[in-house]
Amino acid sequence: MDAKELRIGNYIWRTNKNTKEKVLIQLTASCVLDISSNKERSSFVYEPVELTKERLVSFGFYYGESEEHGYLWIKLKMGELYVRPSYLGGFYWGFDYNNELDNQNNIKYVHKLQNLCLEVTNEELTIKN
Repeated sequence: MDAKELRIGNYIWRTNKNTKEKVLIQLTASCVLDISSNKERSSFVYEPVELTKERLVSFGFYYGESEEHGYLWIKLKMGELYVRPSYLGGFYWGFDYNNELDNQNNIKYVHKLQNLCLEVTNEELTIKN
C-alpha cells in the first residue's frame, strides 16, 4: 500500500507489531506520517481493507430491485453510484448505468472507493452502521 494513495479519513487495518492486535482505524495525520516516514521502523503494520459486500452495506450501499446480478447502490448528491462484483476480484463501479463496465473501473480496497467518491462527488464515504 503506497502512502501516496492514502489520505486522512481513509479506513485501513492497523496491526500492533508487539501485541498483534489488528484494528480498523480511520487514518489521522500522524498515521499517514508514520506510513510515509517510518515504514519498517514503525510499531504498526498498515494494510488496506478489502472491499466486500458487507463493507459496502456498512457504508450505506443497498441492493437494487434485484440482487440477481449483485448490483449495490448508494445515493449521492450528484446521482447514484453502483458497484457489482468483478470476475477479477473487487468490484466494478459506475454512475446511473452510464459508465461502461470495464477493467479500468475495478476497485478492490475501501480507501480507493473512499478516494473515488470524494474526488468525483466531493462527498465523504463513511461507515453508517
